[in-house]
Amino acid sequence: MCMPTGSCLPSERLGWFLTKPTMRPRSWANIEGVARKRKQNIYELFDPEFRLATVLAQAAAKNVASPEINHHHVIVGLLAEPAGQASRLLAAVGADIDALRAELQEMMGPLNPVRERPRLGKDTARAIRAARGQARTPNELINAAHLLIGLTAPFSGWAKGALKRAGVTKRALKSAYKSGMPTTHPGLDGTSVEWVWDYLPQSGRLVEAAEEAQAAGDLRRAIGAYQEALATAKEDDLAAGALGDIYPKLIQANLLIGDLEAAIRWLDEADQYVETYRFRPPPNAPDTSDFHDFVSGIEDAIAVHVQDLRLQLLKDRAQIYMGQDEFGLLATTAQKLIDAAEELDHATGVAAGRNLLGLALAYTGGADEEAERNLQASLEPADAIEPVDVANRTYSLATLALMRGDATGALRLAAEAEALYGELGFSRSVTTTRLGKAEALVATGGAMPSGLLEEVKRMDPDGKAQLLAWAWRVEAESLQSSDSPRALSMTEQAISMSRQHDHKLLLVQCLLEHGRILLTMEDATGAATSFEEALRLSEQLGVRFALDAQRELEALRS
Repeated sequence: MCMPTGSCLPSERLGWFLTKPTMRPRSWANIEGVARKRKQNIYELFDPEFRLATVLAQAAAKNVASPEINHHHVIVGLLAEPAGQASRLLAAVGADIDALRAELQEMMGPLNPVRERPRLGKDTARAIRAARGQARTPNELINAAHLLIGLTAPFSGWAKGALKRAGVTKRALKSAYKSGMPTTHPGLDGTSVEWVWDYLPQSGRLVEAAEEAQAAGDLRRAIGAYQEALATAKEDDLAAGALGDIYPKLIQANLLIGDLEAAIRWLDEADQYVETYRFRPPPNAPDTSDFHDFVSGIEDAIAVHVQDLRLQLLKDRAQIYMGQDEFGLLATTAQKLIDAAEELDHATGVAAGRNLLGLALAYTGGADEEAERNLQASLEPADAIEPVDVANRTYSLATLALMRGDATGALRLAAEAEALYGELGFSRSVTTTRLGKAEALVATGGAMPSGLLEEVKRMDPDGKAQLLAWAWRVEAESLQSSDSPRALSMTEQAISMSRQHDHKLLLVQCLLEHGRILLTMEDATGAATSFEEALRLSEQLGVRFALDAQRELEALRS
């Protein structure tokens, strides 16, 4: 189920929201009797759209400090889904949405969010009971269209009048419902119902804004929006379940800009969230065996959600170890991720773990075939892997190919990854992949593509994300034979920047390139100094570049 903002609530995730409407026990009495007759959990009588509409109605009431959930709050909840049942039913009867919108906004009043949960208004409880009576068969779930019809009952007061003024009558609604409804309402697209979301929880909108900023490459703005969404969700019980979705996005955005300290801080907080978050049934909920059975089912759903989040946090921690050049810890954490995912029969988690393990083996060297097996396995099962993961893992294979000396294969794989990122609109990943492709191109005797260095400078102006120092190193390699002084200057800038931001692995690669350039300038002493430092750092990190440094030193001494 997708909202106008683009955020989706799959039916299996609705458990986070279903328990939030605070209904007094008496308002459930009639409905509970039906549930007992059908031998059903009370919540099984309502379909997901009905449940979501009641949740959003409560949110709307809270956000205007209303002590009760009244009819205008319910209509706001119904209109929040443009392609939903209620919206399509309004389309079928030719409702004047502009007139309805004007009345709703006047009734809602100014925003004034409060923490207190509103109780269910008497007339709204009656509308829910009236909605139950609209089911056409004993086994039909009570849905959002039924609820809209229920709002036109004789006792409905304001809602009945507002709907009538918008050209909507109970008879017309019932007739249209029986004869079938169009797929959407022409006046209820994402833009025309944007005003509805002013009265609903804001964390989802902030997350969408953050995702848009991230897709556009503005990671600083994205991080700010994610942090604001996180703070908003913490303050709103309705959105508390969304914390588990916001944390990984915030961690990933910080990883992308190279801010490992912030990523670790958010990761530790997310770990604490996983350990302490518990489902809290709403106050004044009906004290019935059916409701307690429902609570038990929700707790099971939360357990699955937490397990998924644990896997994501293991993945994030592994990526932090990669950013810190801690490849031993990376391999250990990747294996933990694989084991945990296999225990849960979580195919995508296993694939993510194999990708990270393959990268760890690629950097440490000595097990290239095992690294390739893990990286290839990370692309299976193909139907369960997201397009962005296919792009990421294709680029991982390109990285391994380059380290093994297969520059042609690396060039081909990097080009594939660049095309995949381009299709997804991931501008930052496209630039990173172009840089990797440039390194492979230079290794085959080509030149650094024109304009790429400037593109990288715009993307990583302070060098914190490693891109700028990496670009200087690649440019220096391409200039090594044609302009040694300029190449030497670039490697020295790259070395300085790598030291400044503690990019140890990149520092090793820059030192190796620095030594090779000094050799072309016949400065054997300076070259030996660079190779010796590269060897020392490589051995500390346990990476394959120690062999390169050792070979360079042996050749120099001979």
